[in-house]
Formats: sequence, C-alpha cells, structure tokens
Amino acid sequence: QYQLLEQQRKDQDERDNQQMLVAKQQQTLMDESGKMLEYLRKEVFKLRSQNSQLRTDFDLLKENNKRLMDANASAGASFAALNQHSKGLNKTNSKLKTELQKNKQQVTKMNLTQIELKEELKMKQATYISEVHTRLQYQKTMQKIVEGIQERCPDENLVEDILALSDDCESDYMNGPTGMVSAPSPAKQVTSIFSSMASPAASMGADESLERSTSISGRFMSFFGGTKEPEAPAMKTIQDKPQLANLQSFGGSFSEA
Repeated sequence: QYQLLEQQRKDQDERDNQQMLVAKQQQTLMDESGKMLEYLRKEVFKLRSQNSQLRTDFDLLKENNKRLMDANASAGASFAALNQHSKGLNKTNSKLKTELQKNKQQVTKMNLTQIELKEELKMKQATYISEVHTRLQYQKTMQKIVEGIQERCPDENLVEDILALSDDCESDYMNGPTGMVSAPSPAKQVTSIFSSMASPAASMGADESLERSTSISGRFMSFFGGTKEPEAPAMKTIQDKPQLANLQSFGGSFSEA
C-alpha cells in the first residue's frame, strides 16, 4: 500500500509538473501573442495612416489628371486651329511666291522696256538734234538767199514779199508745238523760185506793199532766246505772179521743216 501511495504521489507530481509546464508554455504563448497583437496593431495603424496618405495622394493625382485632360483637350483644339492657320499661311505663302515671280517677270519686262525706251529716247534725241542742225542750216541758207535777193533783185515789191514769206515761215515755226515738223526738203522750191525770178515776169508790180519785218537772223536769235517775236502782218493775194506763188509754196514747206 505504501508503494501504491508512493506511486500515486509520483504520478501526481508528474501531472503537476506537466500542468506547470503546460501553464508556462501557455503563458509564453500568451506573451508572444500579446507582443504579436501589439505589433500588428502598430502595423495596422501605420497601414491606415499610409492608406489615408495614399487616398489623399490619389485624390490629388486624380485632380491633376483631370486638369491635364482638360489641358490636353484645349491643346488639341489649339493645335487644330494652328494647323488650319498653318494651312492658310502655306496657301498665302504659295500665292505670294506666285505673285513675287510675276512681279519679278514684270520688273524684268519693265527693265527691258526702260532700256528700249532709253534707246528710243537716244535715237529721238539724235533725230531731234539732226533736225535742229538741219533747221539751222535751212535758216542760214534762207538768210543767204534773202540777202542775195535783197542785193540783186531790182523789184522792191518782190523783195518785200519774199521777206514777208520768210517771216511767215518763222512765225509758223514759232507757233508750232515743237517748232520741228518733218517735211520734204525745199530745195526744189528754191530752184523753181530762182528760175522764175530769172524770167522777165519777175519785175511785175503788186497791189499793195507789205511792211518789212525783222531779219531772219534776228528771229532765229529770238527763238533760241525764248522770246516770241510778233507775227508778220498778213499779205494780200497778188494776182498774176507765178514766182510769188512758188515762194508761198516754198514758205509752207519750210515752216513744216
């Protein structure tokens, strides 16, 4: 019986030891569980804080994304308008290039025309100078003719008629727009006049004598001096004078020259 009791006591001790060991293990687990729960609580708080920050960042990014989308839409509309404007500028540039090319061609034509006009002007100036020299030569010749007639012709009326015709030539020349009108040379009229003057009919009288005007040289100098001399008085028609008719024809041709 003692052994049985001893055995029971040992079994009881073993059970107590096991219970104490289990209790220690449970306490250890409880401590570890408490530490784990505390760590998890901290992690949950930290994650909640991070989640709140992420939500705030997400809202900010969402708002920024909306702004960027609006800006993108506005930029797209602006790019479309700029593209259309660029197309218009390209068309205008093309038109301007075409106009520039046309203007260059016109400038080239105008330059050529200007050169041609300059050449034509030179030719006309040379022609005018030649006509002026011819006119001066005619005037000198006419002066010599008149002086010769004055010295050699005995008919004073005929001399006065010739002087009047010479003055008419000068006045017609002065009244013209340029004083230089192209006409055939009066050499044939001069020849016919002197031929008729050499005939006996050169001594015929006239109905009325004319006043004698200034000389040919004086009217020539007045023309180049810019002062217009008064016209010679009109001459009455003299009948039965073929040489006077020839002189009148010569005077009209000389005024045109």
